[in-house]
Amino acid sequence: MSASYNITYLKSLQAVRERSLRVYELAQRGQLEHFVLDEAKIDDVADYVLSLVHRDYASIASVPPHGRWRSYCVKTPNGDRDLVAEHVLKWKASDVSEWECARRVIDLITVSVLIDAGAGANWRYEDELGVFERTEGLGIAALRMFERGVFSSHPHNPFQADARALLVLSDADVARGFQVTDANPLLGCANRAQLLRNLGRALSDGSRYFGGKCACNNHPARPGFMLDYLSGCTESPLVVSIDDVWDVVIDGLACVWPAGRTQLDGVALGDVWACDSLDVDGDSDRQRADTLVPFHKLSQWLTWSLLEVVVKLGKLKVSG
Repeated sequence: MSASYNITYLKSLQAVRERSLRVYELAQRGQLEHFVLDEAKIDDVADYVLSLVHRDYASIASVPPHGRWRSYCVKTPNGDRDLVAEHVLKWKASDVSEWECARRVIDLITVSVLIDAGAGANWRYEDELGVFERTEGLGIAALRMFERGVFSSHPHNPFQADARALLVLSDADVARGFQVTDANPLLGCANRAQLLRNLGRALSDGSRYFGGKCACNNHPARPGFMLDYLSGCTESPLVVSIDDVWDVVIDGLACVWPAGRTQLDGVALGDVWACDSLDVDGDSDRQRADTLVPFHKLSQWLTWSLLEVVVKLGKLKVSG
């Protein structure tokens, strides 16, 4: 098989499932180097997970999507609040179209997911709603930066993230937004800033996905314009394939990830890693590709998070 085939395959959702299954089959045979699988415990694990579901929700069907939107559903002394839904209501009251509301939430979700890596045990984010840590704190911090227009180049609309603003975002801008001080250190703060600048480059270079129907000098590329692209990919009225959504994330945002990660034929693969237990004799590209296991964890979470917006606000259905 050609290197280009292997690259395309290793970036696919199919490869995530198939390569993970190969590793699982090795575990069943006791052929992994660092893990032992005891399948007799699977029922106990399933029962424990179900007990948590029943503790917190009326039924399995009522469990909400595990997307970034959940970080904006917060408990306060005055009751539960959905901070994203509150913004959408305000925008609509100001005659912002539902389509543009969806674009704005996609902008927020994309930025918020991409900067969501481990914050460290010593970092906190102080907000009017309380003190937040880890992923919840990162999410609230991203929302507050979004509200202040940190990611927007539009002089009259802070509620967007666009290439023009992201490309010039400084480390200090991001540190300020995350309330970073010597006493409140955030792991990898400069790396997060670089990731956002990389996002700006991906948006600028990815006009196919992020140009939008109204993209021009006055409307720089935005993550939210992917909604316009997806609306043109519909298999039937208002139905878009999950593969098209995945293509936007895995191809459109490919240059966001550090180039030093696993490469094949000089192409960075993203969240793909070699598994020694899959090693076979030989060192050809094909044989080396056979040892690689893709995870694409953050890309999958971003896709899952975007689907909620595409369906709920974009009014598209997703097949596959």
